Amino acid sequence: MTPRCAPGDEALVRSVLEGRFPSETVKESAIRVVRRIAPPGGPALYLKLFRDRGLGASVRRLVADRAAREYAVLDHLRRAGVTAAEPVACGTHDGSSFLITREIPRAKTLKDHLLDVDRVIRKAFMVFLGRFVRKVHDAGVRHDDLHVGNILATGPGETTRFYLVDVQRAAIRPRLTQAERLRDLGFLLLSLRTLVTSADQWRFLRAYWGEPPSKALLLDLRHAFQKARERYAEDRAGRCLVTGREFERSGWMNLRRPLTAEAARKILEAPPLREVKRVGRRRLWLAAPDRFVREGPRAKRIWRNAHALAARHVATPRLWARAGDRILGEWLADAAPLNELLARRAGSRRVLAEALARFVAGMHRGGVHHGDLKANNILVRESPSAKPEFWVVDLDRAAFFAEVPLERRLSDLAQLNAALGPPVTAGDRLAFYRAYAGRETDWVRDWKNRVREIMRRTKVRKHVWPRGESRV
Repeated sequence: MTPRCAPGDEALVRSVLEGRFPSETVKESAIRVVRRIAPPGGPALYLKLFRDRGLGASVRRLVADRAAREYAVLDHLRRAGVTAAEPVACGTHDGSSFLITREIPRAKTLKDHLLDVDRVIRKAFMVFLGRFVRKVHDAGVRHDDLHVGNILATGPGETTRFYLVDVQRAAIRPRLTQAERLRDLGFLLLSLRTLVTSADQWRFLRAYWGEPPSKALLLDLRHAFQKARERYAEDRAGRCLVTGREFERSGWMNLRRPLTAEAARKILEAPPLREVKRVGRRRLWLAAPDRFVREGPRAKRIWRNAHALAARHVATPRLWARAGDRILGEWLADAAPLNELLARRAGSRRVLAEALARFVAGMHRGGVHHGDLKANNILVRESPSAKPEFWVVDLDRAAFFAEVPLERRLSDLAQLNAALGPPVTAGDRLAFYRAYAGRETDWVRDWKNRVREIMRRTKVRKHVWPRGESRV
């Protein structure tokens, strides 16, 4: 098939497809592979090959060729005056569709820029970014994978230029609806969440809309953000069950790369160094100084839930493999269960209580209900020079929501409260509540009723406090 390209690029394209120039693989998955090609004396190129072979793939290409669609979107953006990767060619080669684009010199991803720049430059970045995304949308392009890795930037400060790349999931529309704009913005804000402040996000939105967004618009955007988070988290969690860039399915085993099936099997089947816990059909033992094995009937659910938490930025020990009813994970030797840490901890507990509250609040605001939030299911690492770090374990009862219902939040809080006895005091518990509530209006305004409800549920759970202890 003759490639779609400018006549002057035809010889170059054929040389690229025939493998005449040095190349390196920069991204690979079950769906596509991307290679950087370095022709002598010319700008580098990127070759994206879609792994869709066979008769079925040929039929699909007649309806919607992904390479041709991406070429068309990039060409449309450039004609509309929006900076984007320059498309060189698209077509079919050796049974697979392909796209070739030119490298953007000295460009880095938006994520890398935000990690490197100082606060002043970041402020300007967010304003420029808002205007750029508005220009993309005004050009009639909806980008269903708009995140900080698919926007490149060159130059600091006033010389900054943004470029859109990786647009195979984008679509050209005569005019974008409000819902389509919000969907893109929600997903982009999700990818920005850990890189910028809330003030930076506000600058971005103000620059995009040209004025401060209304309360109604912010509520719609919050809903779009939550839906984007759920779509992303569901997709990321599902990847741990199939072969891809980060995970591998090897027969009856799920593996995190680069761990091999043979190496995982040796650890899973090795004699225990020390048994940590045994309850009915569930066992936990130390298989190596830095690895644990957990055995139980809900291994697959725990494996998937752990990756669902990671996608929501909730810390849990990294899992490396699952085989049947066994899970291999990272053993945090320098972390201790919360109840054990508190039992031997001297001095003030107020800083720890407030840090724990912010961790639990972040989990709930991230859409995670733990379901078994006992003190021994929270691991803590403390150091004199750093803030306490927390991880949650025992994830077989975890559930995920766009917004965790009040009933579930109260349930988690009461369970944790019931599990914390002396030396935790009533003052520590109130400090925890205030830090947990943060700036959430309902939790601040109605604090007395919510504290009473948490206490009522705590007593139902048969708390561990001794008789006569002062409590809220």
